[in-house]
Amino acid sequence: MSHTKSRPFTLDPAPLSLSPAPLILQHLDPPGTYARVLFVDFSSAFNTILPSLLQDKLSQLNVPDSTCSPSLIIASLSPSLIIARLSPSLIIARLSPSLIIARIRPSLIIARIRPSLIIARLRPSLIIARLSPSLIIARLSPSLIIARIRPSLIIARISPSLIIARLSPSLIIARISPSLIIARLSPSLIIARLSPSLIVARLSPSLIVARLRPSLIVARLSPSLIVARLSPSLIVARLRPSLIIARLSPSLIVARLSPSLIVARLRPSLIVARLSPSLIVARLRPSLIVVRLSPSLIVVRLSPSLIVARLRPSLIVARLSPSLIIARLSPSLIIARLSPSLIIARLSPSLIIARLSPSLIIARLSPSLIIARLSPSLIVARLRPSLIIARLSPSLIIARLSPSLIIARLRPSPHRRPSPPLPHRRPSPPLPHRRPSPPLPHRRPTKCRTLGDRH
Repeated sequence: MSHTKSRPFTLDPAPLSLSPAPLILQHLDPPGTYARVLFVDFSSAFNTILPSLLQDKLSQLNVPDSTCSPSLIIASLSPSLIIARLSPSLIIARLSPSLIIARIRPSLIIARIRPSLIIARLRPSLIIARLSPSLIIARLSPSLIIARIRPSLIIARISPSLIIARLSPSLIIARISPSLIIARLSPSLIIARLSPSLIVARLSPSLIVARLRPSLIVARLSPSLIVARLSPSLIVARLRPSLIIARLSPSLIVARLSPSLIVARLRPSLIVARLSPSLIVARLRPSLIVVRLSPSLIVVRLSPSLIVARLRPSLIVARLSPSLIIARLSPSLIIARLSPSLIIARLSPSLIIARLSPSLIIARLSPSLIIARLSPSLIVARLRPSLIIARLSPSLIIARLSPSLIIARLRPSPHRRPSPPLPHRRPSPPLPHRRPSPPLPHRRPTKCRTLGDRH
């Protein structure tokens, strides 16, 4: 009513056009319609107005007779309380200069508490409050309340625990319970707060991120790709049901390719692969690879040509080159294969045997005792620097006792054929027993001539 203070009030019939109340109600029945109603406040002048005189004046201003009918009743109960009954259903009450209530029909009541605060009761459960041009609150039911704070910010309270806020066409926040809050930042970006520590974000239909606690974050990039951040240094990625990768620290990465195949990267140069419970491969550097085939069998590749195998704690085999292989059967027994024909065996610190060829074998029994087998029949023994014995054949043995003393020993061959035994003669039968002859008479002995006397 600011115009009444700026200039004198005049009744101009041109802008003043009052519509009958039934037409206003008929116009307001369809949804989405409104009507402008002129409230004329004559303040305390109503105390001196006669209704009959007012009807005559309104008729002179071409106001329809239905509007000027006896249904228009104005009552001034006090200087601040004025009630106007425009029709049986339209009643307006002015309780104070700022508080005006209009009852358009039994279910539609509008209250103007101050210029910025207007409340409309469309039905017992539907109440709308306009607190300011931008703030509008609608109570659709005791549990459903909607607040429009500005054109882009709308808040709906569906129940004491369910509250939805529309901050913009793309940003919607829903509070389902004190611990469950869902935010829709865009059609593809949805964030859900299930508890103070559990937050789930849906960035796209395939990308979902869950924060279970400040240190535990799980991201689902696709149905098969899931990444979990257990701590700032521990990150686990599941690329598919059988492929899992864990980053324990910037240098330690573990990959599970299958239930039996696990690969660990301890640092850029150290990689360990577990192919099965018994088969483990470790790459310490590009040239150093360790393979554990079983608890007792370990193979080490120091370079492309150097390979060491530990078959058991006492048996170690080293391949220095394709032709050089060394085997340690025990702390005292070491065998070296320098070439297909050259094999050296160290049975003890003092006993060394070398096989230079299938026929040439050398044995070092002690620092001074060396035996060489040049062929099956030729054996040479060096007992000390000055004593050398050579066995050229089973029957020929040569000994060099000093540079000037050489002894050769020829002996019958133990393989000579023995002479056949003489034939067995049958013994002659014994002579018949004879009676001894009587003794001869005594003669003088004569001198006998011998073979030596003849010559």
